[in-house]
Amino acid sequence: MEKRVLRYKSQIPIAIVRPGPIYGPRDYAFLDVFKTLKNGIRIDVYGKPKILNMAYVQDIVDGIILAGEKDFASGEIFLLGDSKNYDWDEIMTILGRTLGKKGLKIAVPVPLLYLVAGISELIAQIRRKPVMLNLQKVPEMIQQNWAFSVGKARKMLGYEPQVDLARGFQLTLEWYKQAKWL
Repeated sequence: MEKRVLRYKSQIPIAIVRPGPIYGPRDYAFLDVFKTLKNGIRIDVYGKPKILNMAYVQDIVDGIILAGEKDFASGEIFLLGDSKNYDWDEIMTILGRTLGKKGLKIAVPVPLLYLVAGISELIAQIRRKPVMLNLQKVPEMIQQNWAFSVGKARKMLGYEPQVDLARGFQLTLEWYKQAKWL
C-alpha cells in the first residue's frame, strides 16, 4: 500500500506514519493480556526474548497530527511509538505492577500458539466478536525484534511521546474498569 501511495509524492504532499503496537482506551487487542494477567497468568511465547516498542494511542494521534501540519519533503516515513523499546518481560512486569499481580509465567511453544490461534479464530467467527489471538497475530507475536527509534519523528516533526508505558497501562486500566471491560 505504501508503494502505491508514494507514487504520488511529487503530486501531493505525503507523509507515512508507522506506529508500533498501539494500546490504550477502547483497545480490544491488549484487553486479553490485561485479563489474563489479572487472573494470575503471565503468557510468554517460548524462545528468545522479544523486544518491541509499544505505542500509546494518544501519542500516535499527536504524531499523525504533527505529520499533517509540518513542512517536509513529500514521501517521508516516520516511526511513531514510545521513546523507549521494551522486552516482553519488562512489559509484563510493568503491567503486573499496574494490576497489582505478578502472575505465573507460562511459556507457550509456537506450534501450540498456532493451534490455539486457530481455535480462537473459529470461536470468534461463531461469536462474531474479535479476539486478540488469531492466525494473523501469531507471526507478530513470534517476531523477536520490533524495536525502533522515534528519533526522526522527534527531529523532523517535534514528536515527543507524552505517555510512558506505566502511565499508559494505568490510563488503559482505568478506562477498562470504567467501561466495565475489566
